[in-house]
Amino acid sequence: MNKEKFLERLKQELKSLSKNESEEILLDYEEHFDLGMEAGKTEEEIANSLGNPNQIAKEILGNYQINSETLESTHGKKVGTSFVRMFLITLMLIFINLSFVIWIFITVALLIFSAWLVIGAFITAPVMVAINTIMNPMVFSWFDFFISLAMCGGGYFLGLLMWRVTKFGIKVLIRYVKFNSRLMKGE
Repeated sequence: MNKEKFLERLKQELKSLSKNESEEILLDYEEHFDLGMEAGKTEEEIANSLGNPNQIAKEILGNYQINSETLESTHGKKVGTSFVRMFLITLMLIFINLSFVIWIFITVALLIFSAWLVIGAFITAPVMVAINTIMNPMVFSWFDFFISLAMCGGGYFLGLLMWRVTKFGIKVLIRYVKFNSRLMKGE
């Protein structure tokens, strides 16, 4: 099959497309022929390497149909199915979040809050020993004083560690909220 017959059959098979679209496709295939002939191939060799024009047209029309359906759904013409899908995803997320995730969040938040309370108690231990000494000077003990200083140092160290844990927890929470938002948008 030569170039002219190949392009004519392809044009016949693509008649369901608009004139501009079919002309653009035909120009692409003409370019295939031109490049092939520049490389020293005959029109028949190029036509054989491209394949059957009927099959090419079926693939092009199939791709065109898929692309037009995708375009319709992104421009909101198929609102019914996307709305139902979004509604079901939202219901599923609400169920999962209220059944499981919120309890995990509350538990982790309470653990972090408790850790900060312990750190606060550790850091204020020397102040508590000083207040106890002022209120009751007879019970002062160097052992208590040095233990309170050690607790204060440990509190600062734990505070630095908990600062990172808290920042990580906030990042995870933000990512989870964004993940839920993307799911509800259908991304």
